[in-house]
Parts: sequence; C-alpha cells; structure tokens
Amino acid sequence: MAMFVHLLAHLVAIYMFVAAPTKADEVDIKKILHELDRMKRDNAYLREKFDTLNAEMATLKNGKGHRVSRSQTVSDLFNLRQKRMVDTSTPLDVDCTVSTRCPPGRDGRDGVPGRDGRDGVGKPGPVGPPGPSGPRGDLGPTGPIASLVDIRKVVMEIVSSNAVYINGSSGGSVYVRWGRTKCPDSAQLVYAGVAGGSHYTHPGGGGNYQCLPYDPQWGSFQDGTQSSTYMYGAEYEVSYTNTPFSLKNTNGISTLHENDVVCAVCHVPTRSAHVMIPAKKDCPNTWFKEYNGYLMSAHSTQKRSTFECMDEAPEVRPGGKANDNGALFYVVEAQCGALPCPNYVAGRELTCVVCTK
Repeated sequence: MAMFVHLLAHLVAIYMFVAAPTKADEVDIKKILHELDRMKRDNAYLREKFDTLNAEMATLKNGKGHRVSRSQTVSDLFNLRQKRMVDTSTPLDVDCTVSTRCPPGRDGRDGVPGRDGRDGVGKPGPVGPPGPSGPRGDLGPTGPIASLVDIRKVVMEIVSSNAVYINGSSGGSVYVRWGRTKCPDSAQLVYAGVAGGSHYTHPGGGGNYQCLPYDPQWGSFQDGTQSSTYMYGAEYEVSYTNTPFSLKNTNGISTLHENDVVCAVCHVPTRSAHVMIPAKKDCPNTWFKEYNGYLMSAHSTQKRSTFECMDEAPEVRPGGKANDNGALFYVVEAQCGALPCPNYVAGRELTCVVCTK
C-alpha cells in the first residue's frame, strides 16, 4: 500500500514537469495530491495501530497485563483503543498542501493514567442541620431510697433558693432579728435600727421591745415633756465573765455589757408563717431556720417584758457604750420546778431559733 501511494505521487510529479497542464488540470492535480497525502496519513495511522496490537498480543502471551477471555479477538482489542475518526465527508481544502488550513486530525493515543490528586485545603462549609434524635438509652440502675427527712429538706432548699410562690403570692412573713443589722440571705431587709422599750424601773408603759429605725419621721409635735410614758433605748446586760454570745461581730469590743442593742426587720416573701421557738437551735421538719441565738428579756426584779431571741453573734451600735440603762436585755436561764428537769437544767442559758414556713 505504501509503495503504491509513493508510485502515484512520483507519476503525478513527472506529469507536471513534462506536460504543460492547464488551470483546470492544476486544480485536479492538487486534489489528487491531497488525496494521496490523506492516504499516506491513513497508512501511517494503520501501521501505528498494527504495531500497538502486536505489542498487546505479545504482552498477553507472556502473561503480563490484564487478562481477556478467549471470545475477545484482535478486532475487539483494536476497537477498545480506537479513537474517533475525522469526518471524511467534509471536502478537503485544495490549498492544504501549501497552507495550514487543514481539517482536524485524529485524536492522539491514550496517555498514561495520572496519579491521585492531592487533598486540597478549602474553607469549612456551612453547619449542617441537626441530625435525627438517637434511640432512647437503657434504664439506669435503681438509686437508694431517700428518707422522708431528706425529701423535705431538698424541697425546702429549692423553695427557698428559687423564691417559689406556692398557690400564687402569699405575702410572705416579717420578723425582727434582734442583735443584727442585716437579714439572712433568704430574707429581705425592711429596715435596720436600734432596740427600745420602757424604762426598766417604770411599772407601766409598753411591755414589749421595739425595733426603732435610725431616721424617725415626725408628724405634728410639740417639744417638751407633755406625756407620761416614754420610749428608751435598750442595752445588753450580760456578765463580764459568763456570756454565751460570740463576739465576732463586735469590732473588737471585749464585752457586750452596757452596749446599745441593734436590730433588723426582715421580710421573707416565699414563706407566710414564722415562729420563735425557745430552748431550740434547729427548726422542725418542713420549716426553714432564719437565725438562732439565746433567749433574753428584762430582769426578774423589774417590770415584765416580752422574751426575744437575740442572735448568737450580735452586733453593737458604734459609740453606744454607756450606762444609760433604759430598756435592758438579760440572758434567760432555766429554773427547775414546773419546768421539767433533768431535760432542763437549772441555771443554764436557754437557746432559741426563728423559723419560717
């Protein structure tokens, strides 16, 4: 085939050299040359494919490369690697041999497969939607059984710390914290002041102690003494050598004796009832302890007054150390008789506690 194409090309060249062709002959000769050139290219392409197939067959015979079934033929292998052909129905450019405007050639052979691409580094994508809920977990082991006391204690702590109102707002409760100017954390300070009452020598007047504010407000008044009853400040009357109170809140004062008594009015918004329990330091179950201390009142030889619970670590009014007397607070001691002993001990100072619920 190759020799035939070369022979025709030589004959055409001899004709153009010997004869004197016309313009029409030149066009025909150029078309023949184009066709001869195409046949050369086709011949070279077929030779390349033939060599490729021979190499493939040699590889298969040597047991190398991929295996094929017996039904596969040389024609199958040829079609497996054959690239698309140029559309031969398109007429060739007559000037292809003398210019670069030739029709597209065939695709090249398959290249060697490239390696895997390297991992790229891009920006994180948007957060996806939440996934479906997982299955319910297994039931855990049974815990220890709580006592009724523990349950009540937990309930009271929750109610107190979260200011929970049972059945709506209850209005709360109000009490006086004697001996302190601040309220416990569970209560709100209404006001702080000083303790007062009737003079210890007067047989009449009020029989209870009062918590008086530091800044009084006056109504209609007339200065001077027109009344026959009075309000006095109150003092601690305690022994120098035997006092049950802690002195940690007295700012270094060595004794409470003859110092002025302070007080604070406290509001508990979440508990509507309150009670002062003598001879106790702790509250009953379901009740909340506001503070505890020691029971105090007037001296047994003086006029009667109420019993009040003085905080176990009282404060004093700054600058209030003076023997002015007025209303007095004495520590209350137990006495046997109608009071059952030995539960009570004669001469022992009585404790107290203020509880709310």
